[in-house]
Amino acid sequence: MDENKILTICEESEHAETEVLPELKVMAIASLAPEPYIVVKPFHISVEPNYDEFVARFDEANIGATGGTIEEAISNLKESILDEFDMLEFIPDTKLGAGMRQTKNVLLKALKRCA
Repeated sequence: MDENKILTICEESEHAETEVLPELKVMAIASLAPEPYIVVKPFHISVEPNYDEFVARFDEANIGATGGTIEEAISNLKESILDEFDMLEFIPDTKLGAGMRQTKNVLLKALKRCA
C-alpha cells in the first residue's frame, strides 16, 4: 500500500439509519524519519476517534497511543513503537512472556536500527 494512501471505512449504526459510527482510518507506515530506524517491512496502523481524542494502534504488535489530533496520535504511536523496540531488542526471549515475545518478533521483522 502506498504510504500516502489512507483507506476510510465508514459503517452505519444498527440503531438509526442516519447515525454513522466513527471513521476508522488505516494506513501503511513505511518510514519513521527523522528517527534513526529503517522500516524493513511496512506495517499497517489504524486511527479512530474516541470521545475527544484519537486512538492509534499497531494491532499486530499490540501497541497503542492517543493524541488530541490524528497526527498527534500517530506521532505518539510511532514513539511508543520505538520505545518498545528499544526495550525489547536485547532482552532474551526466555525472559519474556508470550505477549511480549509476539510484540518483539513483530517489531524485529518490521524495524531495524540504522548503523
